[in-house]
Amino acid sequence: MKKIILILPLLLFLSAGAYGGISLVPDTNDSAGRKYILTSETGGRSISKDTYLVGTGLAEISRIVYIFHGYRNSNDTYRQNPSNFIINWDLSGLSDKYGILFVMVDNGTSVYPVTKLDDPLSDMSMMNELKKEIDGRYKAVKPPLSIGFSAGVEGAVKFAILNDIKEIMAISGNYDLYSIPPNEMAFHVKDFGKGSDIIEKENPITLLRKSHETIYLFCEEKNRVNVKQAQALVNADIPGVKLIDLRALGKGYSHDWTFLTSPGITRNLEKIISGDVDNLDKIQETK
Repeated sequence: MKKIILILPLLLFLSAGAYGGISLVPDTNDSAGRKYILTSETGGRSISKDTYLVGTGLAEISRIVYIFHGYRNSNDTYRQNPSNFIINWDLSGLSDKYGILFVMVDNGTSVYPVTKLDDPLSDMSMMNELKKEIDGRYKAVKPPLSIGFSAGVEGAVKFAILNDIKEIMAISGNYDLYSIPPNEMAFHVKDFGKGSDIIEKENPITLLRKSHETIYLFCEEKNRVNVKQAQALVNADIPGVKLIDLRALGKGYSHDWTFLTSPGITRNLEKIISGDVDNLDKIQETK
C-alpha cells in the first residue's frame, strides 16, 4: 500500500521540475560531424556534455532513438563511451538503412536521478531539454524509442516516462533498487543522496506502475545481479506494462560487449528500431 500512496506525489514531482535552457552546437574538432556539445547554464553555473547525433543528414527521419549508456567510471571498464555504441552497433549503417536519428549523451557516472529535476544542470533535466531541442530541429514519422544498457536502463525508463515514450529496449538493467547489492547502492546513493523516500521516488518499478510501456527485456545469463533484477521486473507484473521477454537470448553471455554485439542483441536491435517487432527472435510475451 505504501508504494501506491507515494505514486501520485511522485508523478506530481516529476511534472513539476524546473528546466533551464540548453544549447547544442557542433564540436568543430570532430571531423566525422557526429559530436556536439550540449551546454546548460543557470545562475552563473554551467555544465557541458559530449553529445553524439548520428543521422542528421537524412532526407527523411523515420524515427528518433535515444541511447543511454551505463555507469562509466574513470577506467571505462565496460566501454560505455557513446562512440563505442556508434562503432560496435554500426549506428551509421542502421541510420542510413532505416532513416534513424540516434541521440546519445555522455552522462559519465550518472544513474539519472529524477529527484533532481528542479536543477537545470542535472542529467535528466538536460536530457529533457535536449529532447525539446531535437524535436524542434528534426521531425520523425514514427514515435521515438528509448534504449538503455546496464545503469543506462534507469535513464531509459525515466526518460521514457517523463517524455511519453512508449517503447523501451532494456538491456541488463536495475529495476528494483531495494534489492541491489551494497556496492551498487553506494553509487546510487552518491548520485541520488540518502533516504528511503528518495530511493522510492527513483525506483524504476515504482515509476513504471503509472505508465503504459512496452519493454523489450534483455539480460545476459552470467551476471547474478542482472538476472535477479530482470526477474524482479517480470515478477512485479506491472499493470499497463507489456513485457516482451527476450532473456533467453542472453544464454552463455556475460555483462560486456560480447553480449551487446551478439546476434541476439544486434538482430533484435535492428528489428526494434525499424518497427519489425512481430519477428523478434525467440519472442515470449510475459504480459
